[in-house]
Parts: sequence; structure tokens; C-alpha cells
Amino acid sequence: MQCQATVMQVRLCRAGGADVLVVGTSDGVQVWDPVRGTRITAYPIPYANAGTPPADRRNYVRGITLVPRGSELPALVVGTSSGGLHVFEVDGQRFLYLQAFSGHHRAPIADIASTHEPAFAAHTLAPAPLFAVADEGGGLSVWDAGALVPVAEMRAAGLV
Repeated sequence: MQCQATVMQVRLCRAGGADVLVVGTSDGVQVWDPVRGTRITAYPIPYANAGTPPADRRNYVRGITLVPRGSELPALVVGTSSGGLHVFEVDGQRFLYLQAFSGHHRAPIADIASTHEPAFAAHTLAPAPLFAVADEGGGLSVWDAGALVPVAEMRAAGLV
């Protein structure tokens, strides 16, 4: 595998009946076949703040999760350094850009987790698929994965 961008985060996911390696980079999202070492697809993420100098507008990807969406196709959700979220529908081995969300987080996304990731699925029986987003400023949001809407927003407090 060769990657020409800086890798920010990776996540192994099961999509379309096969394992895929999702790579968040300084340029966008790459999806790889982890067994063959071949890239399946790549999506650039638009620059943040296009009016600023090039060094200040790089928009890296960090925070990756794959969530079921009920009767809809599963969704790959990725976060960015500008605090935005980008959603891709997963149709077999095809990743189709669905939409972007901005304004919920004002700081770079630190991580995204889902109730349906293997580490959590064995311990939770969430009735609806949820995913949580954390940003570097302490902003937290919990989203309904089916409707792609936030159901709770909060701020992490300092330790007491």
C-alpha cells in the first residue's frame, strides 16, 4: 500500500460483506482492500476556509465510523479538522458521497464512535444506531444514524 498524504487515522470496517481499511489523511478519505493492498477508492475533502492562506486551510480527516441506518444503506461517517462531518453511503464496495454537516462542532474532530462498532456491539443493545462525535474543544454530540440528526449536544467538563 502506498499513500502520498499524511495518515491521520485508520479504521478497519466490514462493508458490503468484505473488510475494508478506511484511511483518514491530510487530503481526504481513502478506502483500501486490506488483504490485497489495493486502493478501492479515494475522496478529497474540500478545503476549509477557502479565503485563508493555503497553509491554514488544509482540512484533514480524523474520526471514522461505519454505522447501519435501518432501511437505508449503511453510512461511513468521517470528521475533519474544520469540525465538519462528511457522510458516505456504502453500497457493497461502492462509497457514495451523501452529504456534509457543519456548524455542530467549532473545533477539529478528535474522534467518532458508534454503538454498532464491534468493540461496543457486544455490550450494548441500543434500539437505534447511534454515533458520537467529540471535538478537540470538548464539544460532544450524539447522532441518530438513521435520520442523520443530532439527538444530544454537550460539552465535556474538566476533571474535578
